[in-house]
Amino acid sequence: MPNQPRYLEVNFSESNKPTTEYPFRLARHLATRIPHSQGKLLDIGAGRGDMARGFQSLGFEVEIADINPESGEMSGTGFPFHAITPDGRLDAPSAQFDLVLFKSVIEHLRDPYPLLREIRRVLRPDGILICLTPDWKSNMDVFYDAVGHVQPYTTRSLRLTLEIAEFHVTSVEAFRQVPWTWTSLGRYFSIALSPAFRFIPRSVRRPGLRFLRERTLLAVAAI
Repeated sequence: MPNQPRYLEVNFSESNKPTTEYPFRLARHLATRIPHSQGKLLDIGAGRGDMARGFQSLGFEVEIADINPESGEMSGTGFPFHAITPDGRLDAPSAQFDLVLFKSVIEHLRDPYPLLREIRRVLRPDGILICLTPDWKSNMDVFYDAVGHVQPYTTRSLRLTLEIAEFHVTSVEAFRQVPWTWTSLGRYFSIALSPAFRFIPRSVRRPGLRFLRERTLLAVAAI
Protein backbone atom coordinates (compact mmCIF):
# COMPACT_ATOMS: atom_id res chain seq x y z
CA MET A 1 0.00 0.00 0.00
CA PRO A 2 2.67 2.56 -0.99
CA ASN A 3 1.63 6.20 -0.82
CA GLN A 4 2.34 6.99 -4.47
CA PRO A 5 -0.03 8.74 -6.88
CA ARG A 6 0.15 6.06 -9.61
CA TYR A 7 0.44 2.99 -7.38
CA LEU A 8 -3.20 1.94 -7.70
CA GLU A 9 -3.39 2.90 -11.36
CA VAL A 10 -0.47 0.64 -12.26
CA ASN A 11 -0.81 -2.14 -9.70
CA PHE A 12 -4.54 -2.62 -10.28
CA SER A 13 -4.53 -2.16 -14.02
CA GLU A 14 -6.36 -4.77 -16.06
CA SER A 15 -3.07 -5.88 -17.60
CA ASN A 16 -1.48 -6.49 -14.18
CA LYS A 17 -4.53 -7.71 -12.22
CA PRO A 18 -7.47 -8.52 -14.49
CA THR A 19 -10.92 -8.24 -12.94
CA THR A 20 -12.37 -11.69 -12.18
CA GLU A 21 -14.99 -13.36 -9.99
CA TYR A 22 -12.27 -14.59 -7.63
CA PRO A 23 -12.74 -11.87 -4.94
CA PHE A 24 -16.37 -12.93 -4.57
CA ARG A 25 -15.34 -16.56 -4.09
CA LEU A 26 -12.61 -15.61 -1.62
CA ALA A 27 -15.04 -13.43 0.35
CA ARG A 28 -17.43 -16.38 0.66
CA HIS A 29 -14.57 -18.60 1.83
CA LEU A 30 -13.34 -16.09 4.41
CA ALA A 31 -16.86 -15.56 5.71
CA THR A 32 -16.99 -19.22 6.75
CA ARG A 33 -14.07 -18.58 9.12
CA ILE A 34 -15.76 -15.92 11.25
CA PRO A 35 -18.77 -15.83 13.61
CA HIS A 36 -20.36 -12.82 11.88
CA SER A 37 -22.56 -13.85 8.96
CA GLN A 38 -23.22 -10.17 8.26
CA GLY A 39 -22.44 -6.84 9.89
CA LYS A 40 -20.31 -3.77 9.32
CA LEU A 41 -16.97 -4.37 7.62
CA LEU A 42 -13.98 -2.11 7.01
CA ASP A 43 -11.70 -3.10 4.12
CA ILE A 44 -8.27 -1.61 4.85
CA GLY A 45 -6.07 -1.21 1.79
CA ALA A 46 -9.10 -1.66 -0.44
CA GLY A 47 -7.33 -0.96 -3.73
CA ARG A 48 -9.97 -0.83 -6.46
CA GLY A 49 -12.59 -2.38 -4.15
CA ASP A 50 -12.65 -5.97 -5.39
CA MET A 51 -12.92 -7.56 -1.93
CA ALA A 52 -15.27 -4.79 -0.75
CA ARG A 53 -17.69 -5.74 -3.50
CA GLY A 54 -17.24 -9.42 -2.65
CA PHE A 55 -18.27 -8.92 0.98
CA GLN A 56 -21.02 -6.51 0.00
CA SER A 57 -22.55 -9.28 -2.11
CA LEU A 58 -22.77 -11.39 1.07
CA GLY A 59 -24.84 -8.76 2.84
CA PHE A 60 -22.10 -6.94 4.77
CA GLU A 61 -22.30 -3.18 5.16
CA VAL A 62 -18.90 -2.25 3.73
CA GLU A 63 -16.70 0.80 4.15
CA ILE A 64 -13.17 1.15 2.78
CA ALA A 65 -9.88 2.71 3.87
CA ASP A 66 -6.63 3.36 2.03
CA ILE A 67 -3.58 5.59 2.15
CA ASN A 68 -4.27 6.48 -1.49
CA PRO A 69 -7.40 8.64 -1.96
CA GLU A 70 -7.68 7.25 -5.51
CA SER A 71 -8.97 4.04 -3.94
CA GLY A 72 -12.26 5.75 -3.14
CA GLU A 73 -12.64 6.77 -6.77
CA MET A 74 -11.66 3.36 -8.17
CA SER A 75 -13.99 1.50 -5.82
CA GLY A 76 -17.03 3.55 -6.81
CA THR A 77 -19.36 5.76 -4.84
CA GLY A 78 -21.09 2.94 -2.96
CA PHE A 79 -18.49 2.70 -0.19
CA PRO A 80 -17.78 5.37 2.45
CA PHE A 81 -14.05 6.13 2.32
CA HIS A 82 -11.68 6.62 5.27
CA ALA A 83 -8.18 8.01 4.80
CA ILE A 84 -5.06 6.42 6.31
CA THR A 85 -2.17 8.79 7.02
CA PRO A 86 1.46 7.82 6.33
CA ASP A 87 2.02 7.40 10.09
CA GLY A 88 -0.83 4.89 10.36
CA ARG A 89 -3.68 7.00 11.68
CA LEU A 90 -7.11 5.93 10.46
CA ASP A 91 -9.84 8.51 9.89
CA ALA A 92 -12.70 6.35 11.18
CA PRO A 93 -14.82 6.37 14.36
CA SER A 94 -14.05 4.07 17.28
CA ALA A 95 -15.87 0.79 18.00
CA GLN A 96 -17.89 0.84 14.78
CA PHE A 97 -16.97 -2.32 12.89
CA ASP A 98 -17.76 -6.01 13.35
CA LEU A 99 -15.04 -7.08 10.93
CA VAL A 100 -11.84 -5.58 9.58
CA LEU A 101 -10.33 -7.08 6.44
CA PHE A 102 -6.56 -6.50 6.32
CA LYS A 103 -5.60 -8.22 3.08
CA SER A 104 -2.20 -7.83 1.41
CA VAL A 105 -1.31 -4.77 3.49
CA ILE A 106 0.80 -5.73 6.50
CA GLU A 107 3.71 -6.83 4.30
CA HIS A 108 3.87 -3.23 2.98
CA LEU A 109 4.44 -1.74 6.45
CA ARG A 110 7.86 -1.39 8.05
CA ASP A 111 6.13 -0.73 11.36
CA PRO A 112 2.65 -2.33 11.45
CA TYR A 113 1.81 -1.41 15.05
CA PRO A 114 0.35 2.10 14.60
CA LEU A 115 -2.19 0.82 12.08
CA LEU A 116 -2.87 -2.34 14.12
CA ARG A 117 -3.64 -0.12 17.12
CA GLU A 118 -6.07 1.82 14.97
CA ILE A 119 -7.71 -1.42 13.86
CA ARG A 120 -8.23 -2.37 17.50
CA ARG A 121 -9.74 1.06 18.11
CA VAL A 122 -12.33 0.86 15.32
CA LEU A 123 -13.41 -2.72 16.06
CA ARG A 124 -16.36 -3.35 18.32
CA PRO A 125 -15.72 -5.37 21.52
CA ASP A 126 -16.70 -8.60 19.76
CA GLY A 127 -15.05 -7.58 16.49
CA ILE A 128 -12.83 -9.78 14.33
CA LEU A 129 -9.70 -9.05 12.31
CA ILE A 130 -8.95 -11.09 9.20
CA CYS A 131 -5.33 -10.61 8.09
CA LEU A 132 -3.88 -12.09 4.90
CA THR A 133 -0.27 -11.83 3.74
CA PRO A 134 2.09 -13.88 1.54
CA ASP A 135 3.68 -16.91 3.18
CA TRP A 136 7.41 -16.21 3.19
CA LYS A 137 8.39 -19.88 3.06
CA SER A 138 6.68 -20.43 -0.28
CA ASN A 139 7.13 -16.91 -1.68
CA MET A 140 10.67 -15.99 -0.68
CA ASP A 141 12.12 -15.97 -4.20
CA VAL A 142 9.32 -13.76 -5.61
CA PHE A 143 8.26 -11.80 -2.51
CA TYR A 144 10.09 -8.62 -3.52
CA ASP A 145 8.76 -8.77 -7.07
CA ALA A 146 5.62 -7.09 -5.75
CA VAL A 147 5.91 -3.30 -5.53
CA GLY A 148 6.08 -2.07 -1.95
CA HIS A 149 6.76 -5.36 -0.16
CA VAL A 150 9.08 -4.62 2.78
CA GLN A 151 8.27 -7.13 5.56
CA PRO A 152 7.77 -10.87 5.03
CA TYR A 153 5.91 -13.08 7.49
CA THR A 154 5.78 -16.71 8.56
CA THR A 155 2.94 -18.30 10.53
CA ARG A 156 4.94 -17.74 13.72
CA SER A 157 5.97 -14.14 13.09
CA LEU A 158 2.46 -13.15 12.00
CA ARG A 159 0.97 -14.63 15.16
CA LEU A 160 3.55 -12.91 17.36
CA THR A 161 3.06 -9.56 15.60
CA LEU A 162 -0.69 -9.66 16.23
CA GLU A 163 -0.20 -10.76 19.83
CA ILE A 164 2.24 -7.91 20.44
CA ALA A 165 -0.50 -5.61 19.11
CA GLU A 166 -2.77 -7.08 21.83
CA PHE A 167 -4.98 -9.19 19.59
CA HIS A 168 -6.22 -12.59 20.73
CA VAL A 169 -5.21 -14.79 17.81
CA THR A 170 -7.69 -17.55 17.05
CA SER A 171 -5.77 -19.16 14.20
CA VAL A 172 -2.97 -18.67 11.71
CA GLU A 173 -2.70 -21.00 8.73
CA ALA A 174 -1.21 -21.16 5.27
CA PHE A 175 -3.65 -21.83 2.46
CA ARG A 176 -3.68 -21.79 -1.32
CA GLN A 177 -5.72 -19.15 -3.11
CA VAL A 178 -7.20 -21.73 -5.46
CA PRO A 179 -10.87 -22.46 -4.78
CA TRP A 180 -10.81 -26.20 -5.48
CA THR A 181 -8.34 -26.65 -2.61
CA TRP A 182 -10.85 -25.24 -0.08
CA THR A 183 -13.13 -28.30 0.00
CA SER A 184 -12.35 -31.26 2.26
CA LEU A 185 -11.45 -33.43 -0.72
CA GLY A 186 -9.53 -30.60 -2.33
CA ARG A 187 -7.46 -30.06 0.81
CA TYR A 188 -6.59 -33.75 0.86
CA PHE A 189 -5.41 -33.74 -2.74
CA SER A 190 -3.56 -30.43 -2.35
CA ILE A 191 -1.62 -31.83 0.61
CA ALA A 192 -0.81 -35.00 -1.33
CA LEU A 193 0.29 -33.03 -4.38
CA SER A 194 2.11 -30.31 -2.46
CA PRO A 195 5.62 -31.61 -3.30
CA ALA A 196 4.77 -31.50 -7.00
CA PHE A 197 3.47 -27.93 -6.80
CA ARG A 198 6.97 -26.73 -5.89
CA PHE A 199 8.12 -27.65 -9.40
CA ILE A 200 5.68 -25.29 -11.12
CA PRO A 201 7.99 -22.80 -12.91
CA ARG A 202 8.19 -19.32 -11.42
CA SER A 203 7.61 -17.93 -14.89
CA VAL A 204 4.03 -19.24 -14.81
CA ARG A 205 1.79 -16.30 -13.86
CA ARG A 206 -1.66 -17.87 -14.34
CA PRO A 207 -3.30 -17.57 -10.88
CA GLY A 208 -4.68 -21.11 -10.93
CA LEU A 209 -1.14 -22.48 -11.16
CA ARG A 210 0.84 -19.73 -9.47
CA PHE A 211 -1.18 -19.95 -6.25
CA LEU A 212 -0.76 -23.69 -6.07
CA ARG A 213 2.93 -22.94 -5.57
CA GLU A 214 2.65 -19.70 -3.56
CA ARG A 215 0.63 -19.95 -0.36
CA THR A 216 -1.01 -17.18 1.64
CA LEU A 217 -1.16 -16.77 5.40
CA LEU A 218 -4.59 -16.30 6.94
CA ALA A 219 -4.86 -15.04 10.53
CA VAL A 220 -8.11 -14.61 12.43
CA ALA A 221 -7.96 -12.56 15.62
CA ALA A 222 -10.23 -10.85 18.16
CA ILE A 223 -9.67 -7.84 20.40
